[in-house]
Amino acid sequence: MEPLVVIHSSKKEPDDTFVAISYRGLWFWIDDTDIASKKVFTNVTMLFMMAGSGLDRAAPVLTIPAG
Repeated sequence: MEPLVVIHSSKKEPDDTFVAISYRGLWFWIDDTDIASKKVFTNVTMLFMMAGSGLDRAAPVLTIPAG
């Protein structure tokens, strides 16, 4: 089974990345040419954004004419 996301790591800052972060002296990134990893990362990011939006969803307002 192939991995859903391929994350590279190195001590040197990477070039040509889709997303990269430095953590505890190492760089972690998704390569800009890795379309499959980019799609999965983007979809997971969108799910986290929707789940953690913190917005309270109000119920729809229904107006009934009285006359």
